[in-house]
Amino acid sequence: MIKRDARDMWLSGFVYGLIVSALLVGVMCLWAMPARSETNDQWLAIVAEIDRAIERADAQGRQLRYINAEDRQFVRKMANTLTADDNALPTPAQARWLRAIREWVRMPH
Repeated sequence: MIKRDARDMWLSGFVYGLIVSALLVGVMCLWAMPARSETNDQWLAIVAEIDRAIERADAQGRQLRYINAEDRQFVRKMANTLTADDNALPTPAQARWLRAIREWVRMPH
């Protein structure tokens, strides 16, 4: 049986700690990455598609089951943000929300 002294145990714990830290930093970097590779124009087209679907449903008197007032306000905010600056892009959280809303307006009601 091999005896391990305190120095060896500390070193192995340190190495494991570095590995775990590196993995956490990698995950955080992935999380903070810009929303895919869509351009401002592509995001603006997505927002316009969502806005048209909402307006069409309103004109037809249909209620969109999964779209609430907060979603509508967010779509308007994103339209203003994306048209105000040609380099503006949604944050990753905003991008997920826009994609979810786009799927919700596409659902049959």
